[in-house]
Amino acid sequence: MTIIGIAIGIAAIVSLVSLGQGLENAVNEQFEKMGTDKIIIQSGGFGPPGTGLTRLINDDLEAIEKINRVEAAAGMLMENLKVGYNDKTSILMVHGIPIDSSRRLIEEMETLELENGRELSSENQVLVGYNLANKDSIFGRKVKLRDKITIENEEFQVVGIIKKKGNPIDDITLYAPIKDIHNLINDNEKLGIIIVKTRTDPSLVVDDVERVLRRKRNVKEGQEDFQVQTFEEIRGSFSNILSIVQYFIIGIAAISLVVGGIGIMNTMYMSVLERTKDIGIMKAVGARDNDVIKIFLLESGLLGLAGGLVGLGFGVLIAKGTEWILIKNGIILFKVMIQPTLIVGVLIFSFLIGSLSGTLPALRAAKLKPVEALRYE
Repeated sequence: MTIIGIAIGIAAIVSLVSLGQGLENAVNEQFEKMGTDKIIIQSGGFGPPGTGLTRLINDDLEAIEKINRVEAAAGMLMENLKVGYNDKTSILMVHGIPIDSSRRLIEEMETLELENGRELSSENQVLVGYNLANKDSIFGRKVKLRDKITIENEEFQVVGIIKKKGNPIDDITLYAPIKDIHNLINDNEKLGIIIVKTRTDPSLVVDDVERVLRRKRNVKEGQEDFQVQTFEEIRGSFSNILSIVQYFIIGIAAISLVVGGIGIMNTMYMSVLERTKDIGIMKAVGARDNDVIKIFLLESGLLGLAGGLVGLGFGVLIAKGTEWILIKNGIILFKVMIQPTLIVGVLIFSFLIGSLSGTLPALRAAKLKPVEALRYE
C-alpha cells in the first residue's frame, strides 16, 4: 500500500507523456506531408446583424489568386449531405474540390491518394473513402468502382477509391466536383476554406492576403470576418494546447505522488520506531549520525523506486493499450512514443521522491541517543 500512490502518479505521467508525444509526432508527420509553404483561410465570425455567420466566396478566391507572392490558390467546400447506396441512406461528409490543376493543393492538404481508380475529371463523379469501399457497415455492401451512388438524390459514378488515411471520419468522406456540390446546395459562390501556396515564406504573405480580403469584403483592420493562418501557426497552436493539457494532468498526477510520499514517510517513521533498539546498537558500535541517515534515505528511496517500477509498467501498458484500441478503431496514424529518457527520468524521479519523503524519519533516527535507544521496548 505504501508504494501505490507513487505507482499511480508515475503510471499517469508515463502514459500521458507517451500518448502526448505520439499524438504530437502523428500531427507533425501530417503537417510535413501537407508542406510548409501554404496558408489556410477560413470564415471567422458573424457578419452585420441579421446576416448570421460569414462565408468565403469565389470572389475572395479570385482576389487572392492575383496577389504577386501567391503561386496558386484553391477553394474547397465541406457539406454534410444525404448519400444513398444499396437502398440505404446516410448523412456523410462530402468535400467539393476543383477538378482543374488547382486540385493539387487540396490533394496535398488532404493527403489525398488513390488506392484504385482515377481522379475526378468531369461532373457527377465521386471518390469514396477507404472504409466505404472496404467495409459494409454503413450501406450493408461495399462500394465498388463504377458503382452508382446518390448524393441528395443526384446520381454520381464512383471513379476512385481513396487510400486509408487512418482516421475513421476521413475514411468515410466522399469527394466530388465543387460545381456539383454548389448545385446540390443551391449556392454557386460558397467556399468552406481557401488554400494558398506561396512563392516565398508564408508568414510574409499573410499580411498581403489579409489586406486584399479586408478591401474586398469591406471590413476594417481588427474587425476581420475571416481567419488567415500559416500551417506552421496551426501546428504551433496545437502543440501549445497539447502542452497545456499535459501539464494540467501531470499536475493532477503530482497529487498521487504527494500522497505516495506521505505514505513512505509514515512507513519510515514506523520503521524507526520498530528498529529503535537496532539503531542504538549501531550507534553503540560506532555508527555516526550520517551513516544512520544514509541507511534510512536509501531504504525510503528504494521504496519510491519500487513504486516507480510498478508505475512504469502500468503506464506502458496503459499507453500501449490505448494505441491498440485506436488502431482497432481505424486510427492507424497514432503511435505511442516511449523514450528511454522518459523511463530513466521517472525512475530517478521516483527514487528522489522516496528519499525526500524519508528525510524527516531519517533525521529522527539519527538524533536518537544510544542509551535511550537501547532501553526502548
